[in-house]
Amino acid sequence: MFKSARIKLTAWYLAIIMFITLSFSFIFYEMSVSTLKRAFLMHERRIEDRLEMMMPRFQDNVPPRFQALISQETIREIRIKTISNLIVLNIVILSVSGILGYFLAGLTLKPIEGTMEKQKAFVADAAHELKTPLTAIKTNLEVNIRNKELNIEEAKNIMRDTVSDIDSLSLLANSLLKDAHYGNLQNTYDKEDLELSKIINDVINKFRTKANKNNIQIISNLNPAKLYSDKKSINELISILLDNAIKFNNKDGFIYIDLVKEGDQVKLSVKDTGIGIKKDELDHIFDRFYKADSSRNKKVSDGFGLGLSIAKQIVESNKGTIEVQSKINEGTIITVIFNV
Repeated sequence: MFKSARIKLTAWYLAIIMFITLSFSFIFYEMSVSTLKRAFLMHERRIEDRLEMMMPRFQDNVPPRFQALISQETIREIRIKTISNLIVLNIVILSVSGILGYFLAGLTLKPIEGTMEKQKAFVADAAHELKTPLTAIKTNLEVNIRNKELNIEEAKNIMRDTVSDIDSLSLLANSLLKDAHYGNLQNTYDKEDLELSKIINDVINKFRTKANKNNIQIISNLNPAKLYSDKKSINELISILLDNAIKFNNKDGFIYIDLVKEGDQVKLSVKDTGIGIKKDELDHIFDRFYKADSSRNKKVSDGFGLGLSIAKQIVESNKGTIEVQSKINEGTIITVIFNV
């Protein structure tokens, strides 16, 4: 698909360049011929004037027009030579333009091709994630429909499982909507001056109960720091980071949240004492639907691998950076830096 589009785009480049070069060649040729004719005419007149000065006694016999030293045949040769040179020049220009045009067409289409590939992968991953709970619902219902000895309690359990799977589908749908929303965040959100320490404290209070279930302590060191951004997106960002720190932490673990302002930068770090991430997986954790190996996945069953992808989109929409450092069985540090 993109190969044919690249060839077509190159052809359009060549057509435009051909039109421009041929137009300039025609204008150059006409101007050159016109200039050449004027030069010959002036040359003839100068010769006639000199002859009149040198041979006054023959003034009455001077022809009305003296034959130019350069014949019309010479003029025709110059014209032919000019045309030949222009043809060669145009061929060289078109040849070089064809090569460069093909190269530039590739550069032009490369981002589009990359976007298309990501879109295909996104659709395939989303379909896979949707298929899993749908298959579970269908299998569960089909098996129990054939069960003639099904009692009310068993029917209730089936309905609970079905509701759980539907909740999973709802969570995925909401995650996909968030991913789409924050992917176009620069064009949709309303900015205001935010006090980050207050927002972080609010998020910590919201997750305190979830952390207490596994006896995880949240320790924060928050210095005053302002950011001109959207409150909802920043709240979502901090929620994702804190939620992950709780999910993948160990029982009786710790979470350290630091917020400092250093010059023109605001630095937020979230550190956990959890299971960590393998080094070869760090480059992929911001990819959509990416989940680490089973040793990390077995800690949680309610995620789809979209959280950190959304977090990165929020950070980048605010012209910031997000980095991850992690060691297996020691923990993970996620650092976000905003320019203010």
